[in-house]
Amino acid sequence: MIRAYLDSSAFLKQFNEEIGSEVAHKLFVACENGKIELATSQWTIGETIAAIDRKFRRNEITEENRDASLRFLVELTDHLVHKKCLMIIPLDQNVVSASWKYITSDHLSADDAVQLLSYVITKSETFLASDKYLLDAIKQEGIDCYNIEDEKDAGKIIKTLEG
Repeated sequence: MIRAYLDSSAFLKQFNEEIGSEVAHKLFVACENGKIELATSQWTIGETIAAIDRKFRRNEITEENRDASLRFLVELTDHLVHKKCLMIIPLDQNVVSASWKYITSDHLSADDAVQLLSYVITKSETFLASDKYLLDAIKQEGIDCYNIEDEKDAGKIIKTLEG
């Protein structure tokens, strides 16, 4: 079974309707159905919560919508973790300090460095994101990666899920 790593920009799309959400929904359904294993960092969960709350603060969604999205996030991740088809890498001192090498070697932000190291820890086959700068750095590392917002890449992801 393939393991795909979702950085925050890809993970969020399951809980926030935007470009790339259709692919994210298909990934999570495939995960639920045992066709794919998903992996991410504990940091991703925090960033996703912050992004949803930011939409509320900007009056893009109601408080009720924010709270419903946050409940869905917690319930779905908990369900998939217990089902053992979603792996979440805990964020601890060792992960943070080990990620620092990517800040200077690949010129990544601290957030993106944690994502890259978490990908390595999970031994995932592919890295999914919509952050073009991060994806360029990931490609430089020789890692198979896809932009969840790019139509061509989205088609490849969906074809893999269906094939």
